[in-house]
Amino acid sequence: MTSARTRSWLRLSLYWLSLTALACGDEASTAAPAASSSAGTTAPAQPSAGTRAPAATSGVSGASGPYTAGLGGPNVSPGAGRASAADGGKVASTGAAGEHSGAAGQVAGQASPAAGIGGEGGAGTGAVAGQGATAGSAASGPRLPAVTSTAADGPFAATQALDSGPKGKSGLFRPRELGQNGLKHPLFVWGCGGSSTPMQYADQLLRVATHGFIVIAEVSTIGDNGAPLKAAIDWILAENARADSPLYGAVATDKIAMGGHSIGSANTFFVAEDPRLTTTIHIAGGSLDDVNSPFAPTTGMGGARLVHPVAYICSMSDTFNNVEKTEKDYANTRVPAWMTVMTGVEHVGAARSGLPATIAWLRWHLAGETERRSAFLDSGGEFNSGIFVSRSKNW
Repeated sequence: MTSARTRSWLRLSLYWLSLTALACGDEASTAAPAASSSAGTTAPAQPSAGTRAPAATSGVSGASGPYTAGLGGPNVSPGAGRASAADGGKVASTGAAGEHSGAAGQVAGQASPAAGIGGEGGAGTGAVAGQGATAGSAASGPRLPAVTSTAADGPFAATQALDSGPKGKSGLFRPRELGQNGLKHPLFVWGCGGSSTPMQYADQLLRVATHGFIVIAEVSTIGDNGAPLKAAIDWILAENARADSPLYGAVATDKIAMGGHSIGSANTFFVAEDPRLTTTIHIAGGSLDDVNSPFAPTTGMGGARLVHPVAYICSMSDTFNNVEKTEKDYANTRVPAWMTVMTGVEHVGAARSGLPATIAWLRWHLAGETERRSAFLDSGGEFNSGIFVSRSKNW
């Protein structure tokens, strides 16, 4: 006799598979899948050709192109490395490496001589007064190049490998040139939604990489309790210490964020107390009291265990009642927290619609851009207006 756990898992799997089919649609017959690196599990893929300059429009919600395919879901395209002109031509047409193009006239990896990386606290050093460090100590060194918008590609050319990580199944997205002028790149660990893979989030995570972040994406499953996410941090830090690794010495090991979509968000709660983290981002995935049943009620116990500043990003139309679940997490959160419910957005599209906020949050908490605080916390701020119905506490 089929158990309640099995029935819940089957319902979740069928739901994601149906969305995947809708998202891929006609593109499956015209786009070749993104090729993964042949360099093994430790070396990122190298781009096979140059980049394509962005078009005039490059917003996440373009009128056409992979960002709007399939109900706005994570399946940007079955082959990372395609983008329409309306989408800004963000991904090079080479396909295999899925390389992003940097902002015109800027050198990939170019660092600013301005103040050191840091959050709130002490003063930084450099040619311009710094922002300070979260722990209150001064942080020096090159900063990420400034950007005018987090809804468009950043100034770094970026590349991907879909056969990376601890088991050769992770997605690794990173700036093509690492460590320019001594820059250390912050790390973002990503948990994919149920029955999804890193390839289905590739366009979004490549965009994060164009802003100077190293991103590793893990497949998340119900009941794994975030173990793959923790293993991803361990692997990246080991690569940072391995002399023959492409990541050698390039990672800002004290600037690590973790986040995920749907079950990837739920699993992030299990690892959120890791002292190596700086912040967590939970997208359309409240914590689960019963990790084997995404439809079961929850008490918001995940919010109570958080020890780092947190961003909750929800979609108003959510199949799994994640707004209600996240409300309980938010109520139980004792650390600095920001929560938004995006109007006109459904569960699968939450990661894409919330991408500008995700990048801005990373730039604030990992790259020391404390000027972004107002975009989240001020009335009428960029992420406290429009589709973002937001609140915050404990700041």
